[in-house]
Amino acid sequence: MNSNNKQDFKSMMDTVTTLYQKHPFDQDTLRVWFAKLEKYDFNVVTKAFDKHVDSSKFMPTVFDILQFCREKPIEFVQLQAPKLSKQQNHEYSHEVLKFMAEQDNNKPKDMKAWAKRIIANPKNYPAISLKFAKDAVNAK
Repeated sequence: MNSNNKQDFKSMMDTVTTLYQKHPFDQDTLRVWFAKLEKYDFNVVTKAFDKHVDSSKFMPTVFDILQFCREKPIEFVQLQAPKLSKQQNHEYSHEVLKFMAEQDNNKPKDMKAWAKRIIANPKNYPAISLKFAKDAVNAK
């Protein structure tokens, strides 16, 4: 903030005191607040007050506002998509299809094997699982 922001800062502080039903700050208190916050951009300070008002029912302290001003925004970095040639893409898709075929061959042929495992070890499963397993085995 700079000296051009002093009037806007005072106006913002008056608004904050009104929101929290407090008496407006005297000139010395405003100077202290301004001195503590002047190293931050006015927009950062304004957003800090907004965050505090949105998250607390208590009048902010200088420390509360400083904490919000110090927060770093989360920056996301977009990763580049991998560049594959047609040949590499074909090889990769062939590997995926091969893997899926192997997984399909590894499936148990007994579709009720899961139910038999639960019935064999009822203490390892919740009662609802045991009920459904018994229902599945008895179903035709």
